[in-house]
Amino acid sequence: MHSQITIKEIAKEAGVSVATVSRALNDSPRVMPATKERIQQIANQLGYRVNDLARSIRVKKTFTIGVVISNILTSFFTEIIDQLEEHALKNHYQIIIARTNEDTTSEQQAISTLQQRMVDGLIIATADVSHILTNLDPTVPAVFIDRQPQETQGNFDVVITENARGAAEIVTTMIHQGAKRIGFINSPVSTTSTERLQGYRQAISQAQFPLDDRLILTSTVDYANVADLTGKLVYNLRCDGIIAADNQILLRILQRLTDRDFPQITLGSFDDSPWLQVMRYPMVIAKQPTAQIAKVAFDLLMKRIQDPNRATNIKRVKTTLVRY
Repeated sequence: MHSQITIKEIAKEAGVSVATVSRALNDSPRVMPATKERIQQIANQLGYRVNDLARSIRVKKTFTIGVVISNILTSFFTEIIDQLEEHALKNHYQIIIARTNEDTTSEQQAISTLQQRMVDGLIIATADVSHILTNLDPTVPAVFIDRQPQETQGNFDVVITENARGAAEIVTTMIHQGAKRIGFINSPVSTTSTERLQGYRQAISQAQFPLDDRLILTSTVDYANVADLTGKLVYNLRCDGIIAADNQILLRILQRLTDRDFPQITLGSFDDSPWLQVMRYPMVIAKQPTAQIAKVAFDLLMKRIQDPNRATNIKRVKTTLVRY
């Protein structure tokens, strides 16, 4: 039966040593690519399957990665998860996903459960940048995405977007398109929203527009007040443009704009989504490179698993503007 095929049989068929087969099946750089490919083809033909339990015991790894996501419903995180799964499969890993819905208690429970399952590492979009490291076992390698913990050194790396720059580019583009009075609806969570607000302020000042704090409003965690905030910015404060700190806020702004008496305004936000193409309002979107974020995060985690004592690496990636 296929499950009984051993690396000894593969070695005999390939005419190489058992050690060479073992290295090839574990994608070792010590085996020439042509030899590695031939051994892997023979293994597939014979129906060889890796015994994950035996391998885990032998190398003291579970070949699992925990992924803790704050909001799995956003296109940003779903795209990252999709990419992470591809990288994991290519490297003989599996990922275990936990969502927290921006709740710190749920995050603590998720991290505790994943650590108890002895994952080899964690990729985290944290809901609690202030205390996240107190919940982590310092021996478990981690990579933070989208949000950066307050601590700057530890057994972790960080991959984040140039949020301030992206927000500033949105503002500048909206001004060039004719917007004169731009409001900002912020999210109450994460360092990400703080950086985006900084970029908004910088661009407004550089354009020599008056910086009116009345135009900066904050949504609730569940976004329930975004419709009211939108009405306040447009009707009471006479904004002709609104920037949403994330696309969940943008979605609720667009839901409010379905009113027939709503004036035409320009919108800005982060993260591109297919449904934006059918909206009738002009929009400027700072698209985050989800494929790059996932690739960099996965590669950093693999390096940290191999070398837990390496210095903390903070990578920032650029956004690109999309106009609708």
